[in-house]
Amino acid sequence: MAKGRELSVSEDWEQFKMLYDSMELPTGQVVRPQQILAGIALLGIQSELEIKTSTHLLKLARALAKVRERECKVRKSSHQAALMCSSNDV
Repeated sequence: MAKGRELSVSEDWEQFKMLYDSMELPTGQVVRPQQILAGIALLGIQSELEIKTSTHLLKLARALAKVRERECKVRKSSHQAALMCSSNDV
């Protein structure tokens, strides 16, 4: 493999380069395959706390969406509700 060879013509891979046995990131950092695999594994780990927090946030978001939907139905005729409940926000 040629030194400094680009990975792809796609813009997503711009400035990523393959060196002999490692990859150079756009930041200039050089990483080895083991580091890439370890990073992917760490991203895949979801601790119990993260799962509980995500679940709680989703419940809150759903509750807020329901409240907003109810308010839009109740204030259907008012100008304020028309602004609050525009199709861009839903």
